[in-house]
This record gives sequence, C-alpha cells and structure tokens, in this order.
Amino acid sequence: INFAHGAVYMLGAFAIYYVYFQWGAPYFAAFVLAMLLLGAFGYLVERSIYRPIKGGVEPTLVALLALTTLLQAAGYPVFGTLDKHVPPVFSGTRNVLGVMISVERLMIIPIAGALVVGLYLFINKTRIGAAMRAIEQDKEAAALQGVNVNVINGLAFAVG
Repeated sequence: INFAHGAVYMLGAFAIYYVYFQWGAPYFAAFVLAMLLLGAFGYLVERSIYRPIKGGVEPTLVALLALTTLLQAAGYPVFGTLDKHVPPVFSGTRNVLGVMISVERLMIIPIAGALVVGLYLFINKTRIGAAMRAIEQDKEAAALQGVNVNVINGLAFAVG
C-alpha cells in the first residue's frame, strides 16, 4: 500500500497547473507530461524507498508516510498556500434530471470509466499485469517462475 498517493497526486495537479497555465502548453500535453513525470517519480520512490527497505509492512508504511509528510511540507513553500485556478477545459453547464451540472464534471465520468477499464485490461490481459498479480500472491514463487520482481515492482509504482 502506497500511502503517498495523495501527495503524489498533489504534485501532478501542480505539474498540470504550471505546464498548462504558466507555460501555455495545450491541456492534453500538460496532462500527458504530468502522467509521465509522476510515473517517473513513482519509479524513483520504488527504487529509493520501497526496494531498499525490503522489510515487512511496517517499515514501508512508515517510510511512505514520511514521504507524504515531506511532500506536503515542501508543497507549502514551493507552491504557496493559496488556491491555484485552472480554467475549465470543458465549459458550460447541462441540466441533468433538474440539476445543473458543469460539462467538465459530466466529462469526468466517461474519462474515469475509460481509465478504470484501461487499468483493468492492463492488469488482467497483459503479461505485465499477470506478473503483477503473481507477485501480489507470492513474491518468491513469481521470482522462481522467472518474473523480475524488481522491474515489475518499479512498473507497478510507476503506474499506480
């Protein structure tokens, strides 16, 4: 379990903000760049924190909670404490069953659905996904079957 997810998502939000709003890049490009940067960051977390510990759940939990605290504390002086506003990608509102909902919020539903389906297919229909599932069930048995546990763990941290 990676308890640093929230802090990493914070980094992603700020990456999108700076690339899109401050640098003027297209929103989709900012989103893709943020995903790539966060994937690289997740891989670095696996290499520098998760892999060296190789202990039980408790040391990993403490290390990732410490990372969360560090990222949150570093976020205040780096990004400030005021809200950052990013203009909506999809503008307008729609009436849904008598309730006005922004188009942006409506678009989140199919986008999130597509991401969930994509992740499901990745985990359940690819060799890498099978290796991830095998490691989750029994790390030693997966290694004996030829799964490179370190590489797959790095990919899992990059994806998740």
